[in-house]
Amino acid sequence: MSALQKNRTGNARVQRLREENQLKLRVAVCDDQPEVLESMKTILKETGLVSTVACYDNIRELREELQEGKMVDLLMMDICHELDSHMAIADQKKNGIDFAYELNQQFPFLQIIYITGYNDRYSQDIFLKPVRLAGFLTKPIQRDYVVKLLLMVQERQKQDQKEKIVVAGKKRQTFLLWEIVYIKSRAHVTEIYTSDGKMYECKEKVSELEQRVNEKFVRCHQSYLVNMQHVECMDKEESLYMGRLLKSDIFVLDQQKHVPISKKRYAQTRKYFEEYLGNGEL
Repeated sequence: MSALQKNRTGNARVQRLREENQLKLRVAVCDDQPEVLESMKTILKETGLVSTVACYDNIRELREELQEGKMVDLLMMDICHELDSHMAIADQKKNGIDFAYELNQQFPFLQIIYITGYNDRYSQDIFLKPVRLAGFLTKPIQRDYVVKLLLMVQERQKQDQKEKIVVAGKKRQTFLLWEIVYIKSRAHVTEIYTSDGKMYECKEKVSELEQRVNEKFVRCHQSYLVNMQHVECMDKEESLYMGRLLKSDIFVLDQQKHVPISKKRYAQTRKYFEEYLGNGEL
């Protein structure tokens, strides 16, 4: 096996480990029965397959927190809710299927598991309002079946994480990885620049996002994470500093944007770029 093949194998292994480390699910459970919430929280934590469990006894609070940027991978929604007097009158006529459908329109990568005490009462509504459905749980909840559904959700997560990333800012944003040109840390804000020329701010650090993107991204600088798909070349940029002409290494990106490459990360970045090109030459 050549050195290049070994490097590629190593990179693939690192990427696989990254994905596996991100598989623990962030779960929200919404049910108007306190005993069901408590039971689900206990079962989910015992599985070892989830990182967080947030419980809600009303849909209004759940919806507000999601719209404010709360990060959730899986929503376990009771189909039949008692009416919430604090909701708008129009909302009081809706059931869990209606709200799950509306939330899935806003957050398309959110997976849904319905919780129900009925086997077929709502079957017609379910097919009329399709969501990213991961399964059904019938009360009383059976732990073994919960585990099976969580494992299936995790498999979907593996595929999703290769294609998109969800970040928290003023509101939650979903990006396809290919459309991100580069990510920049500035002061206490992280900026995500996309191929349509827009910039989005988020709360997560560059180092945190680095662990969640795919192998096409390289950390070329302490403050920059670059998508190799948008790199045109490596080059040098000249600048004057206290009367001296300095040359610094840069990536030239789409639309002639320049991103610095730090001296500390230059050798690793160059090697990664050459490997990405696949021919060992710039």
